[in-house]
Amino acid sequence: MHRQYTIATWVLCLLLICSCSQGVQTPDAPSDAQAEEMKTTIAVAVEATLTMIASLHAAAPAGTAVNTPVSTPTTMAESIATALHPTAAPTVSLSSCTFDSDFGSDVTIPDNSKIAFSTEFTKTWEIKNSGTCDWQPDFVLRHAGGDRLSESESAPVPPAKAGETVQVSVRMKAPDDPGTYISKWQICANADQCFGALLFAKIIAVEP
Repeated sequence: MHRQYTIATWVLCLLLICSCSQGVQTPDAPSDAQAEEMKTTIAVAVEATLTMIASLHAAAPAGTAVNTPVSTPTTMAESIATALHPTAAPTVSLSSCTFDSDFGSDVTIPDNSKIAFSTEFTKTWEIKNSGTCDWQPDFVLRHAGGDRLSESESAPVPPAKAGETVQVSVRMKAPDDPGTYISKWQICANADQCFGALLFAKIIAVEP
């Protein structure tokens, strides 16, 4: 296409030169016959040029224009905005209250109580929720060490609001051998979170 425009430009220039030369009368100006001959020559040249342009245009392959995708560059403002607004991290809710308990008293089976061999008994403590969190229904009193006087590993704890006092009980049995036995227990919110005072069941196993 650029070549066609170049040829057409040369033809227009040639016509312009010829017309200018005819408008200027000089002592050696050509005769009417010479002017007519020049016009004929120019006409032939123009016709040949147009024919050549048409042939070049026809020879050009008819292809489907392909639109090349143009990538839009990321502006500096967009880059800065991305840097200032990173992916938000997940929100973690942290509890502001604490769990705690205080020993109140031995309601049953005071320390050093004498219990006959193989005798079953119920040990009950009075304890206070001295923390700032309420105790939930699924809290338990779990065996925390010492002698195992109960077949159960845990016992239920009544729900209690902060500051309230409740009683917890564990069913136990005196061993068949004489001696002093101490079983330790503690309140737990779950298997990994026990808290507060250790509760003791201290007995002396004796012959009936």
